Amino acid sequence: AGNRFRLAFQPVVSLETRAVHHYEALLRPIATPGMPTGNTQEFVTFAEAVGLAEVMDLAVMEQALMALRAAPTASVAVNMSGLSAQSEAYRDRLFDLLEQMRAVIGPPEAGRLLVELTETSEIEDMASAAATVMRLRERGVKMCLDDFGAGAAGFRYLQQFPVDYIKIDGAFVQ
Repeated sequence: AGNRFRLAFQPVVSLETRAVHHYEALLRPIATPGMPTGNTQEFVTFAEAVGLAEVMDLAVMEQALMALRAAPTASVAVNMSGLSAQSEAYRDRLFDLLEQMRAVIGPPEAGRLLVELTETSEIEDMASAAATVMRLRERGVKMCLDDFGAGAAGFRYLQQFPVDYIKIDGAFVQ
């Protein structure tokens, strides 16, 4: 809530053309007195464990949308925790934010926003998460399964959610 993080934008390139397809917005905690950063994964896992996944995901989304305003030709992917995806309250706040920022991201067919559904926390309410995914897709937001193969739910997510992209975890490939 205090925005004690920044976003790093990692280019995601096409294997075929080597051109940048989009940028992934990666959360990077900022150390403050009394709050060591640890690593990003520890930070995310902690936020999920103490019930702050939704606050974190909304704060990251807001900063990513502001970055889209600053770079009107770029596309950005934003991670979304499974905990957030299945929350009706989060879904309502997310779509309120997207509506407020409509001028920034453009019409749905612009395709400037991608959402990566993470496997850091397993989804228990698949129907609610599917409703979030479907509403995002209806707005023209491209969906991606992040770190496929890293968690136990990968194949179940693949069966339940219509997605545009799948990011396969490196350990799974190895």
